[in-house]
Amino acid sequence: MELVEVMASSNINMKTPIIIILISFFSSCNGDKDHRTITPDKLSINIGFYPSFHLPVQLRLHKNGDTGYLTCKVLARDASYKVVSFDSVLLNKNDLDTFFRILDTISLLKIPYDTLDIGNDGITIYVDIIQDGQTNKFWSWSPSRKNQPTQYKFLDAVFDLINKKLPKEENYIEDVQDYLSYGLGIKIKGENPMIIKMYGDYSIDDANELQLFFDSLPRDKPIIMNMSNFGGMGSILDDYFTVCDRKHEKMIWVTPGNLRNYFAQVGIDTNKMAPDIESAKKMAIQ
Repeated sequence: MELVEVMASSNINMKTPIIIILISFFSSCNGDKDHRTITPDKLSINIGFYPSFHLPVQLRLHKNGDTGYLTCKVLARDASYKVVSFDSVLLNKNDLDTFFRILDTISLLKIPYDTLDIGNDGITIYVDIIQDGQTNKFWSWSPSRKNQPTQYKFLDAVFDLINKKLPKEENYIEDVQDYLSYGLGIKIKGENPMIIKMYGDYSIDDANELQLFFDSLPRDKPIIMNMSNFGGMGSILDDYFTVCDRKHEKMIWVTPGNLRNYFAQVGIDTNKMAPDIESAKKMAIQ
């Protein structure tokens, strides 16, 4: 009755308030449902990453109700596709909820595919999705975040899950992400002492970001720079590393294998190098 009386007492066109009231009513009933990805009961996602110069990685995410599993296979680059590494982990409701929260409004069944114009240096991605009986397949060649934002929303959710649940495969996943729009390969891995992992290949395009990062590092505490999965860089960036090394007396570089000679040629003090993280930690407290 209140609604009828208010509308009856109004002198304005009656259609306008009715439309507004109906929209408001249905919006309040739906809440946030229209703004979030619908969580399916059953889901199977198969993903293949095939980079030009690194090992292929195949992933499978399976969901049934509130639980699921995630598997990762790393393959040889030759025609045998021999399994180099394998890992599998169970997923709980929280893992799956986080995955869909990152997807946000993206529908897995509507992710578009690119024209597969393959080049010589990049990465091919194949994705096969079955969601509650419906399917979607898409593929891409080195998609950029700017040109394929929907695909990247999906990739963000996938990489977040992998990096949290499959630490054993970290280096292989870093190699894959280095081909995509994920910025300079830098991770903070520890606080006391500070451990920083630098991975992938660096180019002159990364110079400004690299300089800002080095300038942000504290000079009054030990810092371990884990270079174990560093790919390489143009010699024009050598000075960025040597200047950083000289400014930080307590900086220790983890440079296993051939990386020791590589960074010695760059100009890093060999007395501040260690073959692994544990050795670097012991040097940090001396």
